Amino acid sequence: MSLNEPTGAALCQGILDSAEPVEILYEAEEPIVFTLRTAMGDRLLAYLADATATARWLIMAPCSEQLLTDLKQGRLPLRDALDASWTWLGKLDNDDHWEGAWAVRLEDVSQDHLPAAGAMLLPEHQPVLSTRAVGAMLAPAKTPASVVAYMADAPRKALKVLLEADLDLTGQGRPSDLLRSLYDLPIQRMAYGSFEISFGMPAGLLDEPSLKRSVELLQRGLRWAATEASDDSAPLDAGSDQQRDALLRAVKLLTPPSTGYIERIDVGGRWLQQPVVLTRRSRKRVLAELRQTTTERVGRVEGRLREFDKDNFTFILRETGDGADVPGVFDDSLYDELLDYFTNDDRVIIAGVQRGAKLYVAAVSAADTDANEATDLPQI
Repeated sequence: MSLNEPTGAALCQGILDSAEPVEILYEAEEPIVFTLRTAMGDRLLAYLADATATARWLIMAPCSEQLLTDLKQGRLPLRDALDASWTWLGKLDNDDHWEGAWAVRLEDVSQDHLPAAGAMLLPEHQPVLSTRAVGAMLAPAKTPASVVAYMADAPRKALKVLLEADLDLTGQGRPSDLLRSLYDLPIQRMAYGSFEISFGMPAGLLDEPSLKRSVELLQRGLRWAATEASDDSAPLDAGSDQQRDALLRAVKLLTPPSTGYIERIDVGGRWLQQPVVLTRRSRKRVLAELRQTTTERVGRVEGRLREFDKDNFTFILRETGDGADVPGVFDDSLYDELLDYFTNDDRVIIAGVQRGAKLYVAAVSAADTDANEATDLPQI
């Protein structure tokens, strides 16, 4: 669909200066995104919306230094930059002379002539992963902190689960700081409305094989969870039982909770070939599959922390009720608490989930030594 002269207010002749770009920000055979100057010296951001045999159409908007910096550094999508203030639609003839310019709203311009929603200035600026929470109660200035925390933490935890499973399967070890650099993705952008977070490339090794395998596995799991109802009977193909268990737990983290503000989560980014939509129904599907495949056991055990590894967030719990040593893994949020118990040589009660031979800590507290509970506690 070709553009036509709008019916809105036309700008007075002489406001626009030369159509020669001041700075070209992106080009493909010709400048696509660039800056211009008005006759008063103000800077405009310009986007080539259409080019025909007889005319070129530019969408233009005022451009501050900060806006330009955010655009160049991948912190602001191109369409958002064009829609940050008032917008003009300008028409040039074959000799690049202005035929006119009109005040427009971007929502009144055909989508064919606008940058794709969420598209950044350069391909390398596109987030590797983005999650958008959708819900009737989510709106600017009304998004609860719990939603922000859920959406920020879910990708980190999901990727961590897959990386740890991959390293266990391949027998590879990684220092905790290097492993964390792969799953603790940097936040590139946050947007409100339906709350959205975009994540950039991890700071770790970009050619890390375990990261590549984990991302490919995540793609498969997300597509499976988002499958239509007619395909519900299709099982999740994820290689070994350990991989399938890890993938289901990772995907569950990215599905919306069964109740609350978040009704749907849209997952996109360069790591996915196509965006996927995860609903509460997706979560039910994951949980149903987990019930059939998981070997998790939940319980608590008492003992003393030994061989505390502060770099890899592991320990061995000894002097337990039945005398068995229990290897444990904990999240960095529990580091200070567990280190304090270890340093003081306290008996502790640890609640968590056992997967295989490892106890994944959910909570820890000091044991009531006077009550002599060690033999009464249900052991994992």
